Amino acid sequence: MSGEALKLEIRKGAEEKAKQAVADAQAKAEKILADAEFEAKRILDSRTLDAQRRLEQVERSEAAKVRMECTRKILALQSLYMERSFEEAEARLKSLPTSDSARYSKMMAAFFAEGSRELGASDLVAVVREGDRKLAEGIARASGVSISPERLDSSGGVVLRTKDERAYFVSTLESRLLKAREDLRAKVTNTLLGRE
Repeated sequence: MSGEALKLEIRKGAEEKAKQAVADAQAKAEKILADAEFEAKRILDSRTLDAQRRLEQVERSEAAKVRMECTRKILALQSLYMERSFEEAEARLKSLPTSDSARYSKMMAAFFAEGSRELGASDLVAVVREGDRKLAEGIARASGVSISPERLDSSGGVVLRTKDERAYFVSTLESRLLKAREDLRAKVTNTLLGRE
């Protein structure tokens, strides 16, 4: 083999090695690029998922705030209307003894009967307001109850007690309204909030 052929052979071998090195480098570069693209996609997907989760969390939080604010407004309105209703009911009850005496007489008779049953005693004393004394005397005679000289400070109704003052039955218009208010408050709230 001559020197020229040897040079040619060496050059040919060097070119093949150089081509192989370039091909290897290009393959490594493509693998690095593919790995980098994969990693970039993984990071982007992960960040996108995190952003979606944060957005959903913010949306849930905002929705909860809106629901709470709506509930607060509903409760405030419910309270306002309930108070107005009870104020109206109280005004009507206070005027009942004079505005509808027949109905009031029936109510008083029912209050006496209920109190007599509740106390279960025969020696009862009734305390009534001054304006109801005449009406109460008629009801008391029929039910065997005596009328106390004391005066009831109320819009109407009766307080019955045993003569020994150990047991009382309070049935004033105010006490009835207070009980109705307590009973209805929970019912109205549940109805307004859709719980019933």
